[in-house]
Amino acid sequence: MTEGVASASCSAPSSVVSPESAVLGMSLVGGGGVSVALLAGIWVSNFPESLGSTVNLTSSGWEKKKIRLLWLGIALVSALSAGIGYLIVNNVSALSGVLVESFAAGALLTMIADEMAPQAFDRSAIYAGLATVAGFALAAWLTSLG
Repeated sequence: MTEGVASASCSAPSSVVSPESAVLGMSLVGGGGVSVALLAGIWVSNFPESLGSTVNLTSSGWEKKKIRLLWLGIALVSALSAGIGYLIVNNVSALSGVLVESFAAGALLTMIADEMAPQAFDRSAIYAGLATVAGFALAAWLTSLG
C-alpha cells in the first residue's frame, strides 16, 4: 500500500470526527449533559475504524511517531470542533444545529458505506451483517436509556 492510499484510509475518520465532535459540543448547550448513547455511538463507530486505519498506515511503512502525531492532530481537531459546535448552537438558531447534526449523520453513513462495510465484508463476510445489526441494536438500546 502506498503512502497516498494509506493516508486516504485516514481521511474517513478525520472527515467524520469534526461533525461528530460538533454534535457532542452541541449537546452541552443549556447545561445538558452528554448522553451515554451519543458517546457510545461515537466510540463504537470510530474505534474499529481507527484501528483499521492504523494497521493500514503501519503496513504501508509509516513510522509509529508519525501515526501518533496524525491521531493527536485528529484529537485536537475533534476538541476544537466540539467547542465550535457548542458556540454555534449557543449563539444561533436551532436550524444551524439541525444542519450540523444532519451533516454529521450523512458523513457517518457515507463512511460506513464507503469504508467500513466493504472492509468488514471482505474480512468476515459471514459476520459482517450480524455485527451491523448488533451495533444498531446496541445503539437503539443505549438511546432508550436516555
